[in-house]
Amino acid sequence: MAFQPLELANAFVSIALEHRQIVSPMKLQKLVYYANGWWMEQNEGEPLMEGGFQAWKFGPVNLSIYRAFKKYGGDPITSPCHGIVLRGGNYEYGVPCLEDDSALEFLEAIWASYGAISAEKLSHMTHVPGTAWHEVYKRNKKDIRIPRSLILKEFQGRLA
Repeated sequence: MAFQPLELANAFVSIALEHRQIVSPMKLQKLVYYANGWWMEQNEGEPLMEGGFQAWKFGPVNLSIYRAFKKYGGDPITSPCHGIVLRGGNYEYGVPCLEDDSALEFLEAIWASYGAISAEKLSHMTHVPGTAWHEVYKRNKKDIRIPRSLILKEFQGRLA
């Protein structure tokens, strides 16, 4: 089952706040990207989240997450975002929350591996030759989608 991008983003924001760590919008994007890639690698190519990523100058970006947290700029995120959520068969405005225990445990493991790494370093890591971003990025071009197949290829056989 694929989750909503804002559910994953808010879970990482909550994890960061619980650990008294700083997470900026750029770092958040990279954490969700790495979580999605590792999930795909471990789950036969099934994505962790609905939607996808675009190749921007500083690495992979999910537009929903970008729009929800862009008000922070490069500053630390201080709280989860609000958005449209499905509750009891109805759509309403609220805080998208990830309520799947195994997915939350997985995100905790991703945080344990990547949470201490700076946004800049995480961004740099997505630019290494052979990564999905590196394969599709074109300077001064917008709206370049990163195919899921390339994300899966990036993470297959890789050690965390």
